[in-house]
Amino acid sequence: MFFIAITPAFIWIILLAGLLLWMTLGYVRRSAVPFASAFYALALVQSAVAVTALFLTAQRSISRAACMTGIIGAQANMVLGLALIGTVFAFLIAARPKIMAMMAANKSLFASFALLQVVVTLVLLRSALLCTV
Repeated sequence: MFFIAITPAFIWIILLAGLLLWMTLGYVRRSAVPFASAFYALALVQSAVAVTALFLTAQRSISRAACMTGIIGAQANMVLGLALIGTVFAFLIAARPKIMAMMAANKSLFASFALLQVVVTLVLLRSALLCTV
């Protein structure tokens, strides 16, 4: 947790921008995939919240806005991530061959979205951690 907190904000911004670029390339190539637009819109909203948390934390790490963005945002993003994992497993149980074929054909889209979930959660945890320090 200490390394999450002391990593400079520009490194998180570079990670977010790179993953969004990777996801954009995957979305442009494979925009006919079911749920691709929903994944992309969700990724844009989550990235905006993460950049807002980085900005608020950079301004003043113990401000009310930075603390609430980190504390509530990190927990909400984890709940969202668990719901997404549950949805994927439910789809895998219902239509395993079709879903596996769709994920195999669009590896970059699904991989970039999964990595973006991890980075956004870590950025929001960073905001919460710096609030308590």
